[in-house]
Amino acid sequence: MDLESIKLKDFLDKQYEGFNKDFDENSYADPLIFVKKHLEFKHLDELAFIAALFSYGNAKQILKFLHTLPFEVLESKTLDFSNVTFPYYRFQTSKDVKDLFSIMCLLIKEGGLKKVFVTNYKKVDLLEAIYTTLQTLSDLGKKLDIDVEKSHGLSFLLAGKRGVSPLKRINMFLRWMVRKDNLDLYRWKEVDRKDLLLPLDVHTFNISKKLKLLESKSYNLKACLEISAKLATFDPSDPIKYDFALYRIGQLKLLN
Repeated sequence: MDLESIKLKDFLDKQYEGFNKDFDENSYADPLIFVKKHLEFKHLDELAFIAALFSYGNAKQILKFLHTLPFEVLESKTLDFSNVTFPYYRFQTSKDVKDLFSIMCLLIKEGGLKKVFVTNYKKVDLLEAIYTTLQTLSDLGKKLDIDVEKSHGLSFLLAGKRGVSPLKRINMFLRWMVRKDNLDLYRWKEVDRKDLLLPLDVHTFNISKKLKLLESKSYNLKACLEISAKLATFDPSDPIKYDFALYRIGQLKLLN
């Protein structure tokens, strides 16, 4: 590792240590706060996955929306939601949200999200496990006469374009489930944190460019794979620990 890389690693390590602490809604708006308020919920994995899927847009609006979702239906033994009100959110209609919950309920009946993902992960690499799991959700939708690909709202959530989308929200969810520190949940011990990919969004993409962590000029899957590999040279066993630090560096304008 050259001197410049060593200095950059030291800087990121210091930021990680500074931000590796729990937080609340009064100090920082993050969907993980919402998830942590429901740690005793029976179907926490599915709740967290839904929270991650809707994590786009203004952070405070995301939290506000999550508080309106009827997560209790995930415990329902039937798929009759005729008396349940589902809110809409940006690209998702009320029907899209209802259909998503229907798919998740059927998934729970068939063993749950963890079972599906971990089974795939043990057969292929993490990226392919993501694609296969998303396809499983789409297939479950078809059993309910729900066509994920024909719905703009559902396809936005569940059909990241293979080989193009950086899959930010899915990778963020996996970070929550797999990593163990003061921020993340460490629920899926069967998945190795060294395999995780950075939940790259436009903000962390730009910060990574400023820090010379990235050569890619476009915000896409290639950039996600490139920076994940670069961070692995700093910490091979836990490269994605720098995710929140990178985000906060940008948010707090520490490079200005």
